[in-house]
Amino acid sequence: MKTHSLKLTAIALFAFLLLADLPQAMSESGPSPDARALLNEAKKNQAERERAAMQRDLDRLAEEVTKGQQEIADLAKSMSAARNAVVATKDYLDQLAGRKRRILQDLELMPLRIDAEKLKAEGLNLLNTAHAKATEAVTY
Repeated sequence: MKTHSLKLTAIALFAFLLLADLPQAMSESGPSPDARALLNEAKKNQAERERAAMQRDLDRLAEEVTKGQQEIADLAKSMSAARNAVVATKDYLDQLAGRKRRILQDLELMPLRIDAEKLKAEGLNLLNTAHAKATEAVTY
């Protein structure tokens, strides 16, 4: 960009000096209308090239802004997905903690249930023995 601008400036300066020295070389008191027209045309071309360069810069900046906005949108989506994953993980951890509490309670109650079943079996054996004795006493 700077090289291009330097070339254009050098061309414009060369044209200006050429046109400025042309009247003296021709022994005229001022620049001829053709020289002025050429100078005006050179200035117009230079301004047009500068405007085109500025437009390219603006277009490039607009493209960079668009890319930046897309990156921001992508990052927001990624953050949302990560947030949802964290929430899902916390919910799953809560479920596992609840299951662990229930399992630990069951584990604490298991010896009591075993003892209760033993007592139940012993009571049923005693009841069975009592029935047998009652049946024996009734039959004799």
